[in-house]
Amino acid sequence: MSSIFGDYLRRLRELVPARTMAIYTTITGLYPLLSSASADLPEWVPFFVIGLCLALQVVLGIFNDNKKWYVILLSAIAFILYGLVQPYIGILGVFEASAELHFVFSVIMIGYVTVIPIFVTEFNN
Repeated sequence: MSSIFGDYLRRLRELVPARTMAIYTTITGLYPLLSSASADLPEWVPFFVIGLCLALQVVLGIFNDNKKWYVILLSAIAFILYGLVQPYIGILGVFEASAELHFVFSVIMIGYVTVIPIFVTEFNN
């Protein structure tokens, strides 16, 4: 694997920290205990979960990882897009958005996470 491609993959992996993804996945894994269908969840639940994970990501990015503000912002946007497009547990899923809207936001997310690591090289600083 070339160094340029390897560096790109590292930055892509670091765009949203694994700890944020682990917390989000763990909490959303509890959704079936709260409700039999994602549409039956109270609308505030995905907003709260994404907000909680985002707050942890920002606080740990500032105080633990010493990341620059714009790196934290770019990472936060990627996480918000990820939380938005989850088909059954994300914001669009809970509000039963159309498949077309899911597709549009998924394309936006894929484009964002593909392009940002090309131009930003400081995700782990």
